[in-house]
Amino acid sequence: MNRSQRLIASVAVIALLVFFPGQVAAQELTPPEVLAIAREAYGYGLPIVKNYQTMYADAIDQTGDQHKAPFNVLRHEDYVLENEDGVIAPVENSAVTPNWDVLRSSLWMDLRAQPVVLDVPEIEAERYYSIQLIDLFSFNFEYIGSRTTGNGAGRYLIAGPDWKGETPVGVDKIIRCETQFAFAIYRTQAATL
Repeated sequence: MNRSQRLIASVAVIALLVFFPGQVAAQELTPPEVLAIAREAYGYGLPIVKNYQTMYADAIDQTGDQHKAPFNVLRHEDYVLENEDGVIAPVENSAVTPNWDVLRSSLWMDLRAQPVVLDVPEIEAERYYSIQLIDLFSFNFEYIGSRTTGNGAGRYLIAGPDWKGETPVGVDKIIRCETQFAFAIYRTQAATL
């Protein structure tokens, strides 16, 4: 059973117990079993709820102060010089950004209707970059970048769980996401040392 199925099963049992208590005989589940189910539902449910809140603020709620860009639009973070030494830091403070030497971009992908293709240009060999792909469960399902795919140019098709199409010409790799929405965090070394 994959994460989606476990989450759905756990939430279904909790919903059944809460909304239809007369339908479930008391002797079918012991209190420790109910507690175990509740813990599992929380463990699998919390990441998707928190990520949905972030996705809503970043990509859906255009009137909110955290709105970044609509779905399938790459957004680059604004950077400012923090001090006279030239150390850069993002103005953005809605996410943890411990890297002062990395330029950051992000992308919320809506994979319901069709896949999203990420084109990556060739990056000079001495410059590190990565694209972290995260599903709604907060699972890092793939990385594109210096350590995994190299610094050459590439075209990567990010497909949701229901996509059944053929591999388009020119696509180097199909990357499957278990959820209908995915988040990409681009990190590019700001300067070579």
